[in-house]
Amino acid sequence: TFHDVVLPEAALVATSKNPAAAMLVPFEMAWHQLLIPALYLGAAARAIDECRSFLRATTGRDGRPLAELDGMIVDVGRMAIEYRGAYSLVEKAGEALADVKALPRDAARIEWAVNLASAAKYTGTRVAESVVTSARRIVGARTFAGDNVMERLSNEVMFASLGPEVSAVIERRYGKQILESASFPQTLLW
Repeated sequence: TFHDVVLPEAALVATSKNPAAAMLVPFEMAWHQLLIPALYLGAAARAIDECRSFLRATTGRDGRPLAELDGMIVDVGRMAIEYRGAYSLVEKAGEALADVKALPRDAARIEWAVNLASAAKYTGTRVAESVVTSARRIVGARTFAGDNVMERLSNEVMFASLGPEVSAVIERRYGKQILESASFPQTLLW
């Protein structure tokens, strides 16, 4: 335990007088932004797996597994594509944040990482909700029977976009950056 410990101001990692410390706030926010979609994309992956198991185990009137129906193949393919796109964006944002090695030297990289992390959070949470909803529609009412994991995923995934930063803040920041820039493609390069 630490009783009566006194440290000199020079020993503090972050003080209001340290400009590098101010850069830690966006760095921390970017990490937080990435943790949210990572969590909820995990839920989406589980929903796809539950859907996959259901479609393989359930047969249609003809005795064939529902997994062989073209409509189900397309629906699961759509979910997988959405998931892969969001996952890739989260991964790219994580790589951008990992490129921040030293402050203040890497200050420009923090801005890039924050913007990617915000896009990843926005996209990842929306995709997670979409995938879980699609999987729930395929599995149907069984989702709400007993202790089905799909019920829990459905109840929890709707809160994904409410974590900081909320979607409206991200949309406004992106919109403002685009509208105030000289050209649209250049804006996306930050």
